[in-house]
Amino acid sequence: EWHCWRLTDRINRPRTKYCRVTRLAVTVAVAAALPSLDLDARRTSGALHSGLTMGIKIGRLDFKAHGLLGTAGLLLLGAALCCTTEVARYLIMASIPVTTGLAYGSYALLGHAPEKTVIARGIVAPHREAYKRAIGVVLYVNVRLAWACDLLGARVYGVACALLAARLAPTKAFDNGNTFVFVVPIFCGVGLDAVRQLRCIAAGECAWNAEVATLQTITAVQFVALLVSFAFTLGFRGYIRLARLYALSAGAVAGILGALAGGGLTGAVAVGMISAFLLDRWIAARPPPDPKTLKTLSAVAKALEADVRRNDRSFAELGTEDAVTKVTPPVESSVRPNPRSFGELGEAAAEPEKPNLLARARSWLAASVDEEELDGPEDRIVVDPTDDDVRRCLALVPEAFAKHPSAEAWARQALIVQRGNVEYAAKKLTKLATFRDRYGWAYRLDVDDRVAKALRSDMHWVLPGTDRRGRRVVVYNARALRASKDLEALQKSLCLLLERITRDEETVRRGVVVVADCSGYSLSMLRKLSVVDARRGSDMVGDFPCRLRMIYAVNLPTLLSPVASFIRACLSQRQKDRLRVNVSLPKLADFDPLRLPPSLGGSLEFDWAALAEAVVEGGVPE
Repeated sequence: EWHCWRLTDRINRPRTKYCRVTRLAVTVAVAAALPSLDLDARRTSGALHSGLTMGIKIGRLDFKAHGLLGTAGLLLLGAALCCTTEVARYLIMASIPVTTGLAYGSYALLGHAPEKTVIARGIVAPHREAYKRAIGVVLYVNVRLAWACDLLGARVYGVACALLAARLAPTKAFDNGNTFVFVVPIFCGVGLDAVRQLRCIAAGECAWNAEVATLQTITAVQFVALLVSFAFTLGFRGYIRLARLYALSAGAVAGILGALAGGGLTGAVAVGMISAFLLDRWIAARPPPDPKTLKTLSAVAKALEADVRRNDRSFAELGTEDAVTKVTPPVESSVRPNPRSFGELGEAAAEPEKPNLLARARSWLAASVDEEELDGPEDRIVVDPTDDDVRRCLALVPEAFAKHPSAEAWARQALIVQRGNVEYAAKKLTKLATFRDRYGWAYRLDVDDRVAKALRSDMHWVLPGTDRRGRRVVVYNARALRASKDLEALQKSLCLLLERITRDEETVRRGVVVVADCSGYSLSMLRKLSVVDARRGSDMVGDFPCRLRMIYAVNLPTLLSPVASFIRACLSQRQKDRLRVNVSLPKLADFDPLRLPPSLGGSLEFDWAALAEAVVEGGVPE
């Protein structure tokens, strides 16, 4: 038996039945004895126990059977790394059933770990999936240790290595940085070792195991795997900062790869420390959104889902006979109804099936700009509503709104925007009245102290003159949101500006262009946006009778580009044609650089403060 331990070449070692039976017996005996001895010691030191449930509670950590197995595994492997070859082999053999039981017992405890943690922008740590991967690594290393201790045959060993290595192959989440920080490196290391083992079995000799992946190296890998798993348990309990622990764990994986690449202990330590340091600095430079921002995003998502359900019901109602009857154009009217809108009503009635995810996203995004407003390519609407059209339109709106002194002007404006379609114009005005009543806004807005302050905040501009197609240009400056707190007043000021510029009927006919200057915007600004603010802004734009001809998003930060791309992908082709992202306005045919301010790439001497005072005094920004 002593002769069996002294041989260093695993392949050429004589395998007697006596050697294998003796080692299996020793392994089982030591593995059975250590937990019982450990539990006896815990009982004498005041451990808590009740029937078959035993353990120790230290702070927020509760060491029961699983925790004790993990502790025993760390002690056995740590002692094996410090002992001589003969004693180390016995300790390694004893650790195999302990860590195997620990690995399989971990499946029942996966629910105790958080599902995921956002480590940095672009990196999300899926903890439960990571624990499953750690279990696979522990089992693979146990197979390697069992082979080194002459506990497995060549066929079983080869099949086990191949299957366990294949189980660690990356198959998903390639848009998550965690895949390239952990999943791919772990698979590369295990896959390389597994291929080497298969070659060793086929060749009958194994220089790789004797010089690179030695028994001591594999034991150290198992020790590190258990240590990292336990460290994350401490992180979940708040003892260690998860972002720092994540970087250190990635450094440990990189160090193991460095050792397998032939760098030895020195190379492993150097590679691991450098990798951990660089990743820690990268994480610090790209922090994730704070919990308040994430909470806001979650609340907005729920509100959007509620809006989607409401839109689904609205589209379903359009398919009923009663709803179609309500939107039938009058026969006596001399104005041609909008053919595209009525065609869409027929399509909605003919497709009762539940829309897919893209259709649901489009239905919500269309809530801010009704489909019937996305009119044709003509630059100017030539429809001239008659007084009879105005009277019939007001007869279909709420009575309080119809009696307001501004009702006729609103009706004429809505009729122009809807190309003379009385029913659609009445629907638009009803939505406008409902919105103003819900939030306590007047049907014609006045300038109070809050609105005056918002007008002077540089959040919204109306540029003097028009673009080359005769359309007024409204500029939204995202950077001004940093110093603004009253979002309702800001939204009210925008609505007031739209009211003032649409007093000119030519602006109503030609429409408005919106330029969103996103310079200086960051995700942290979302903390200022509540669900009520988001809903109010969406309804305000969607319910206002105005032709929104084009939206230009300029100076977009890199972080927001994917968000803009996703939103654009959810739009219909007609809507995509009216949204331009990251364009240079002076290079477009519709804009004259002499009429653009320097912030938008032009040379216009622009003083919004003077124009804002004119609006406060009741005028129009010209």
